[in-house]
Amino acid sequence: EGVETVFHEPQFDSAILDTVADETGAKRGIIWSQPTEDNPTYLGILLGNARAIAEQ
Repeated sequence: EGVETVFHEPQFDSAILDTVADETGAKRGIIWSQPTEDNPTYLGILLGNARAIAEQ
């Protein structure tokens, strides 16, 4: 109740998260625990995740 956004990590199956989002009307977001081209450092991952959360 009151869930606005659910986040998942792309390396994991999002089936359960998709069900929760569909049943609650929540938006979906992505967070990262592994480096990416856009966020190759740990600090970059943290900042990217903070940005993703803030944009929701």
